[in-house]
Amino acid sequence: MQDYKIIILLLFISLSTFGQTDKKMDYTWTLGYETGLIDSAFGGSNLNFDKIINQTRSFRKFEIIYQSSTYCDEKGNLIYHSNGCAIYDEKNNIISHGDSISFGKLWGSCPLFNPENQNSYFLKVMDNDSLIVYLKGIHDTISNGQMFYRKGLQENVIDHKNKRVVVKNRMILYDTLAGEGFSVLPSLIKNEYWLITPQQNNNKIWVLYYTISGIKSAIEYSIGVGQERYYSGAGQGCFSMDGKKYALYNPSIGMQIFDFNRATGELSNAKYLALKNYDRAFGGCCFSPNSKYLYINTPFEVLQIDAENPTMESIDTVGKFDNFFDSYPTTYFHMSHAPDCRIYISCPSGCRFFHVILYPNRKAKRVNWLIED
Repeated sequence: MQDYKIIILLLFISLSTFGQTDKKMDYTWTLGYETGLIDSAFGGSNLNFDKIINQTRSFRKFEIIYQSSTYCDEKGNLIYHSNGCAIYDEKNNIISHGDSISFGKLWGSCPLFNPENQNSYFLKVMDNDSLIVYLKGIHDTISNGQMFYRKGLQENVIDHKNKRVVVKNRMILYDTLAGEGFSVLPSLIKNEYWLITPQQNNNKIWVLYYTISGIKSAIEYSIGVGQERYYSGAGQGCFSMDGKKYALYNPSIGMQIFDFNRATGELSNAKYLALKNYDRAFGGCCFSPNSKYLYINTPFEVLQIDAENPTMESIDTVGKFDNFFDSYPTTYFHMSHAPDCRIYISCPSGCRFFHVILYPNRKAKRVNWLIED
């Protein structure tokens, strides 16, 4: 396994989440803090994956923490993005009525304007993009703000011609949901989607069928191992690229992988691996582009698991934290696919580095490893 270090000069505290695999609609990612900082190494950046990775500085007055959501046109040009507090256009301006996303008297994703955007997606719901949907998980703050839980999913509908939010903060699912696992998969019908989101403190998982008309069906499964309270750790959920598997990882619970039927929404055949426990830690998961392997990152290791036969014996360690610091340790946070068929792993601190699995379709240490700054 080779290890490289390359300078790109960007702050990568967040990974983009995207529900789009059609054409180039996930080709631009928005990253980083606001621009008004003394250190020139910090500030907003955009990554574009068209042909080669191209990084540009993006001057903005808001921060992106954990993850951003982006929506691009068919050429990969940024149209909209969000940090979970507002919806912005390509010039970082809030679109009409796009402010105060998921705010409320009892809950809100942005207490004190602090964005937490771990559970959100832009969705293409019409061929001509006349309407675009932004789905967002929201939090309920209890006990004087000392604890919060995700309490449901809200829908925002954008009139693209006028760059205006015409449906805002409409609740489509109200329940006590886990802090990780909300994932989106295109169904077999164009512009329609499966939404999956685990519940909190039990083993129930919602599978929803979503169209521009709203939720057409909602199935509640009791399956697998229950998700613990939110602050026990922040994990990740994901679908395989072929749509046949769903994985859910929490560092304090372990890894689960399920079979998924893209035609019916059936979730079945739960398998559980009790990986090393990391309480109150971050972790991520992501399938290889060919769907053969599932990658798991703990704070200090990256594991490869056989997705068809997920056993403890099938686990290979393909990366380990090497004590490299950029003011802060470059440990592992969350994972994401990229349009270049690589897997990107962010760091949970304000350092400039992220990690890349170069060849995720390969077995074990042949994947090759990259750390970029």
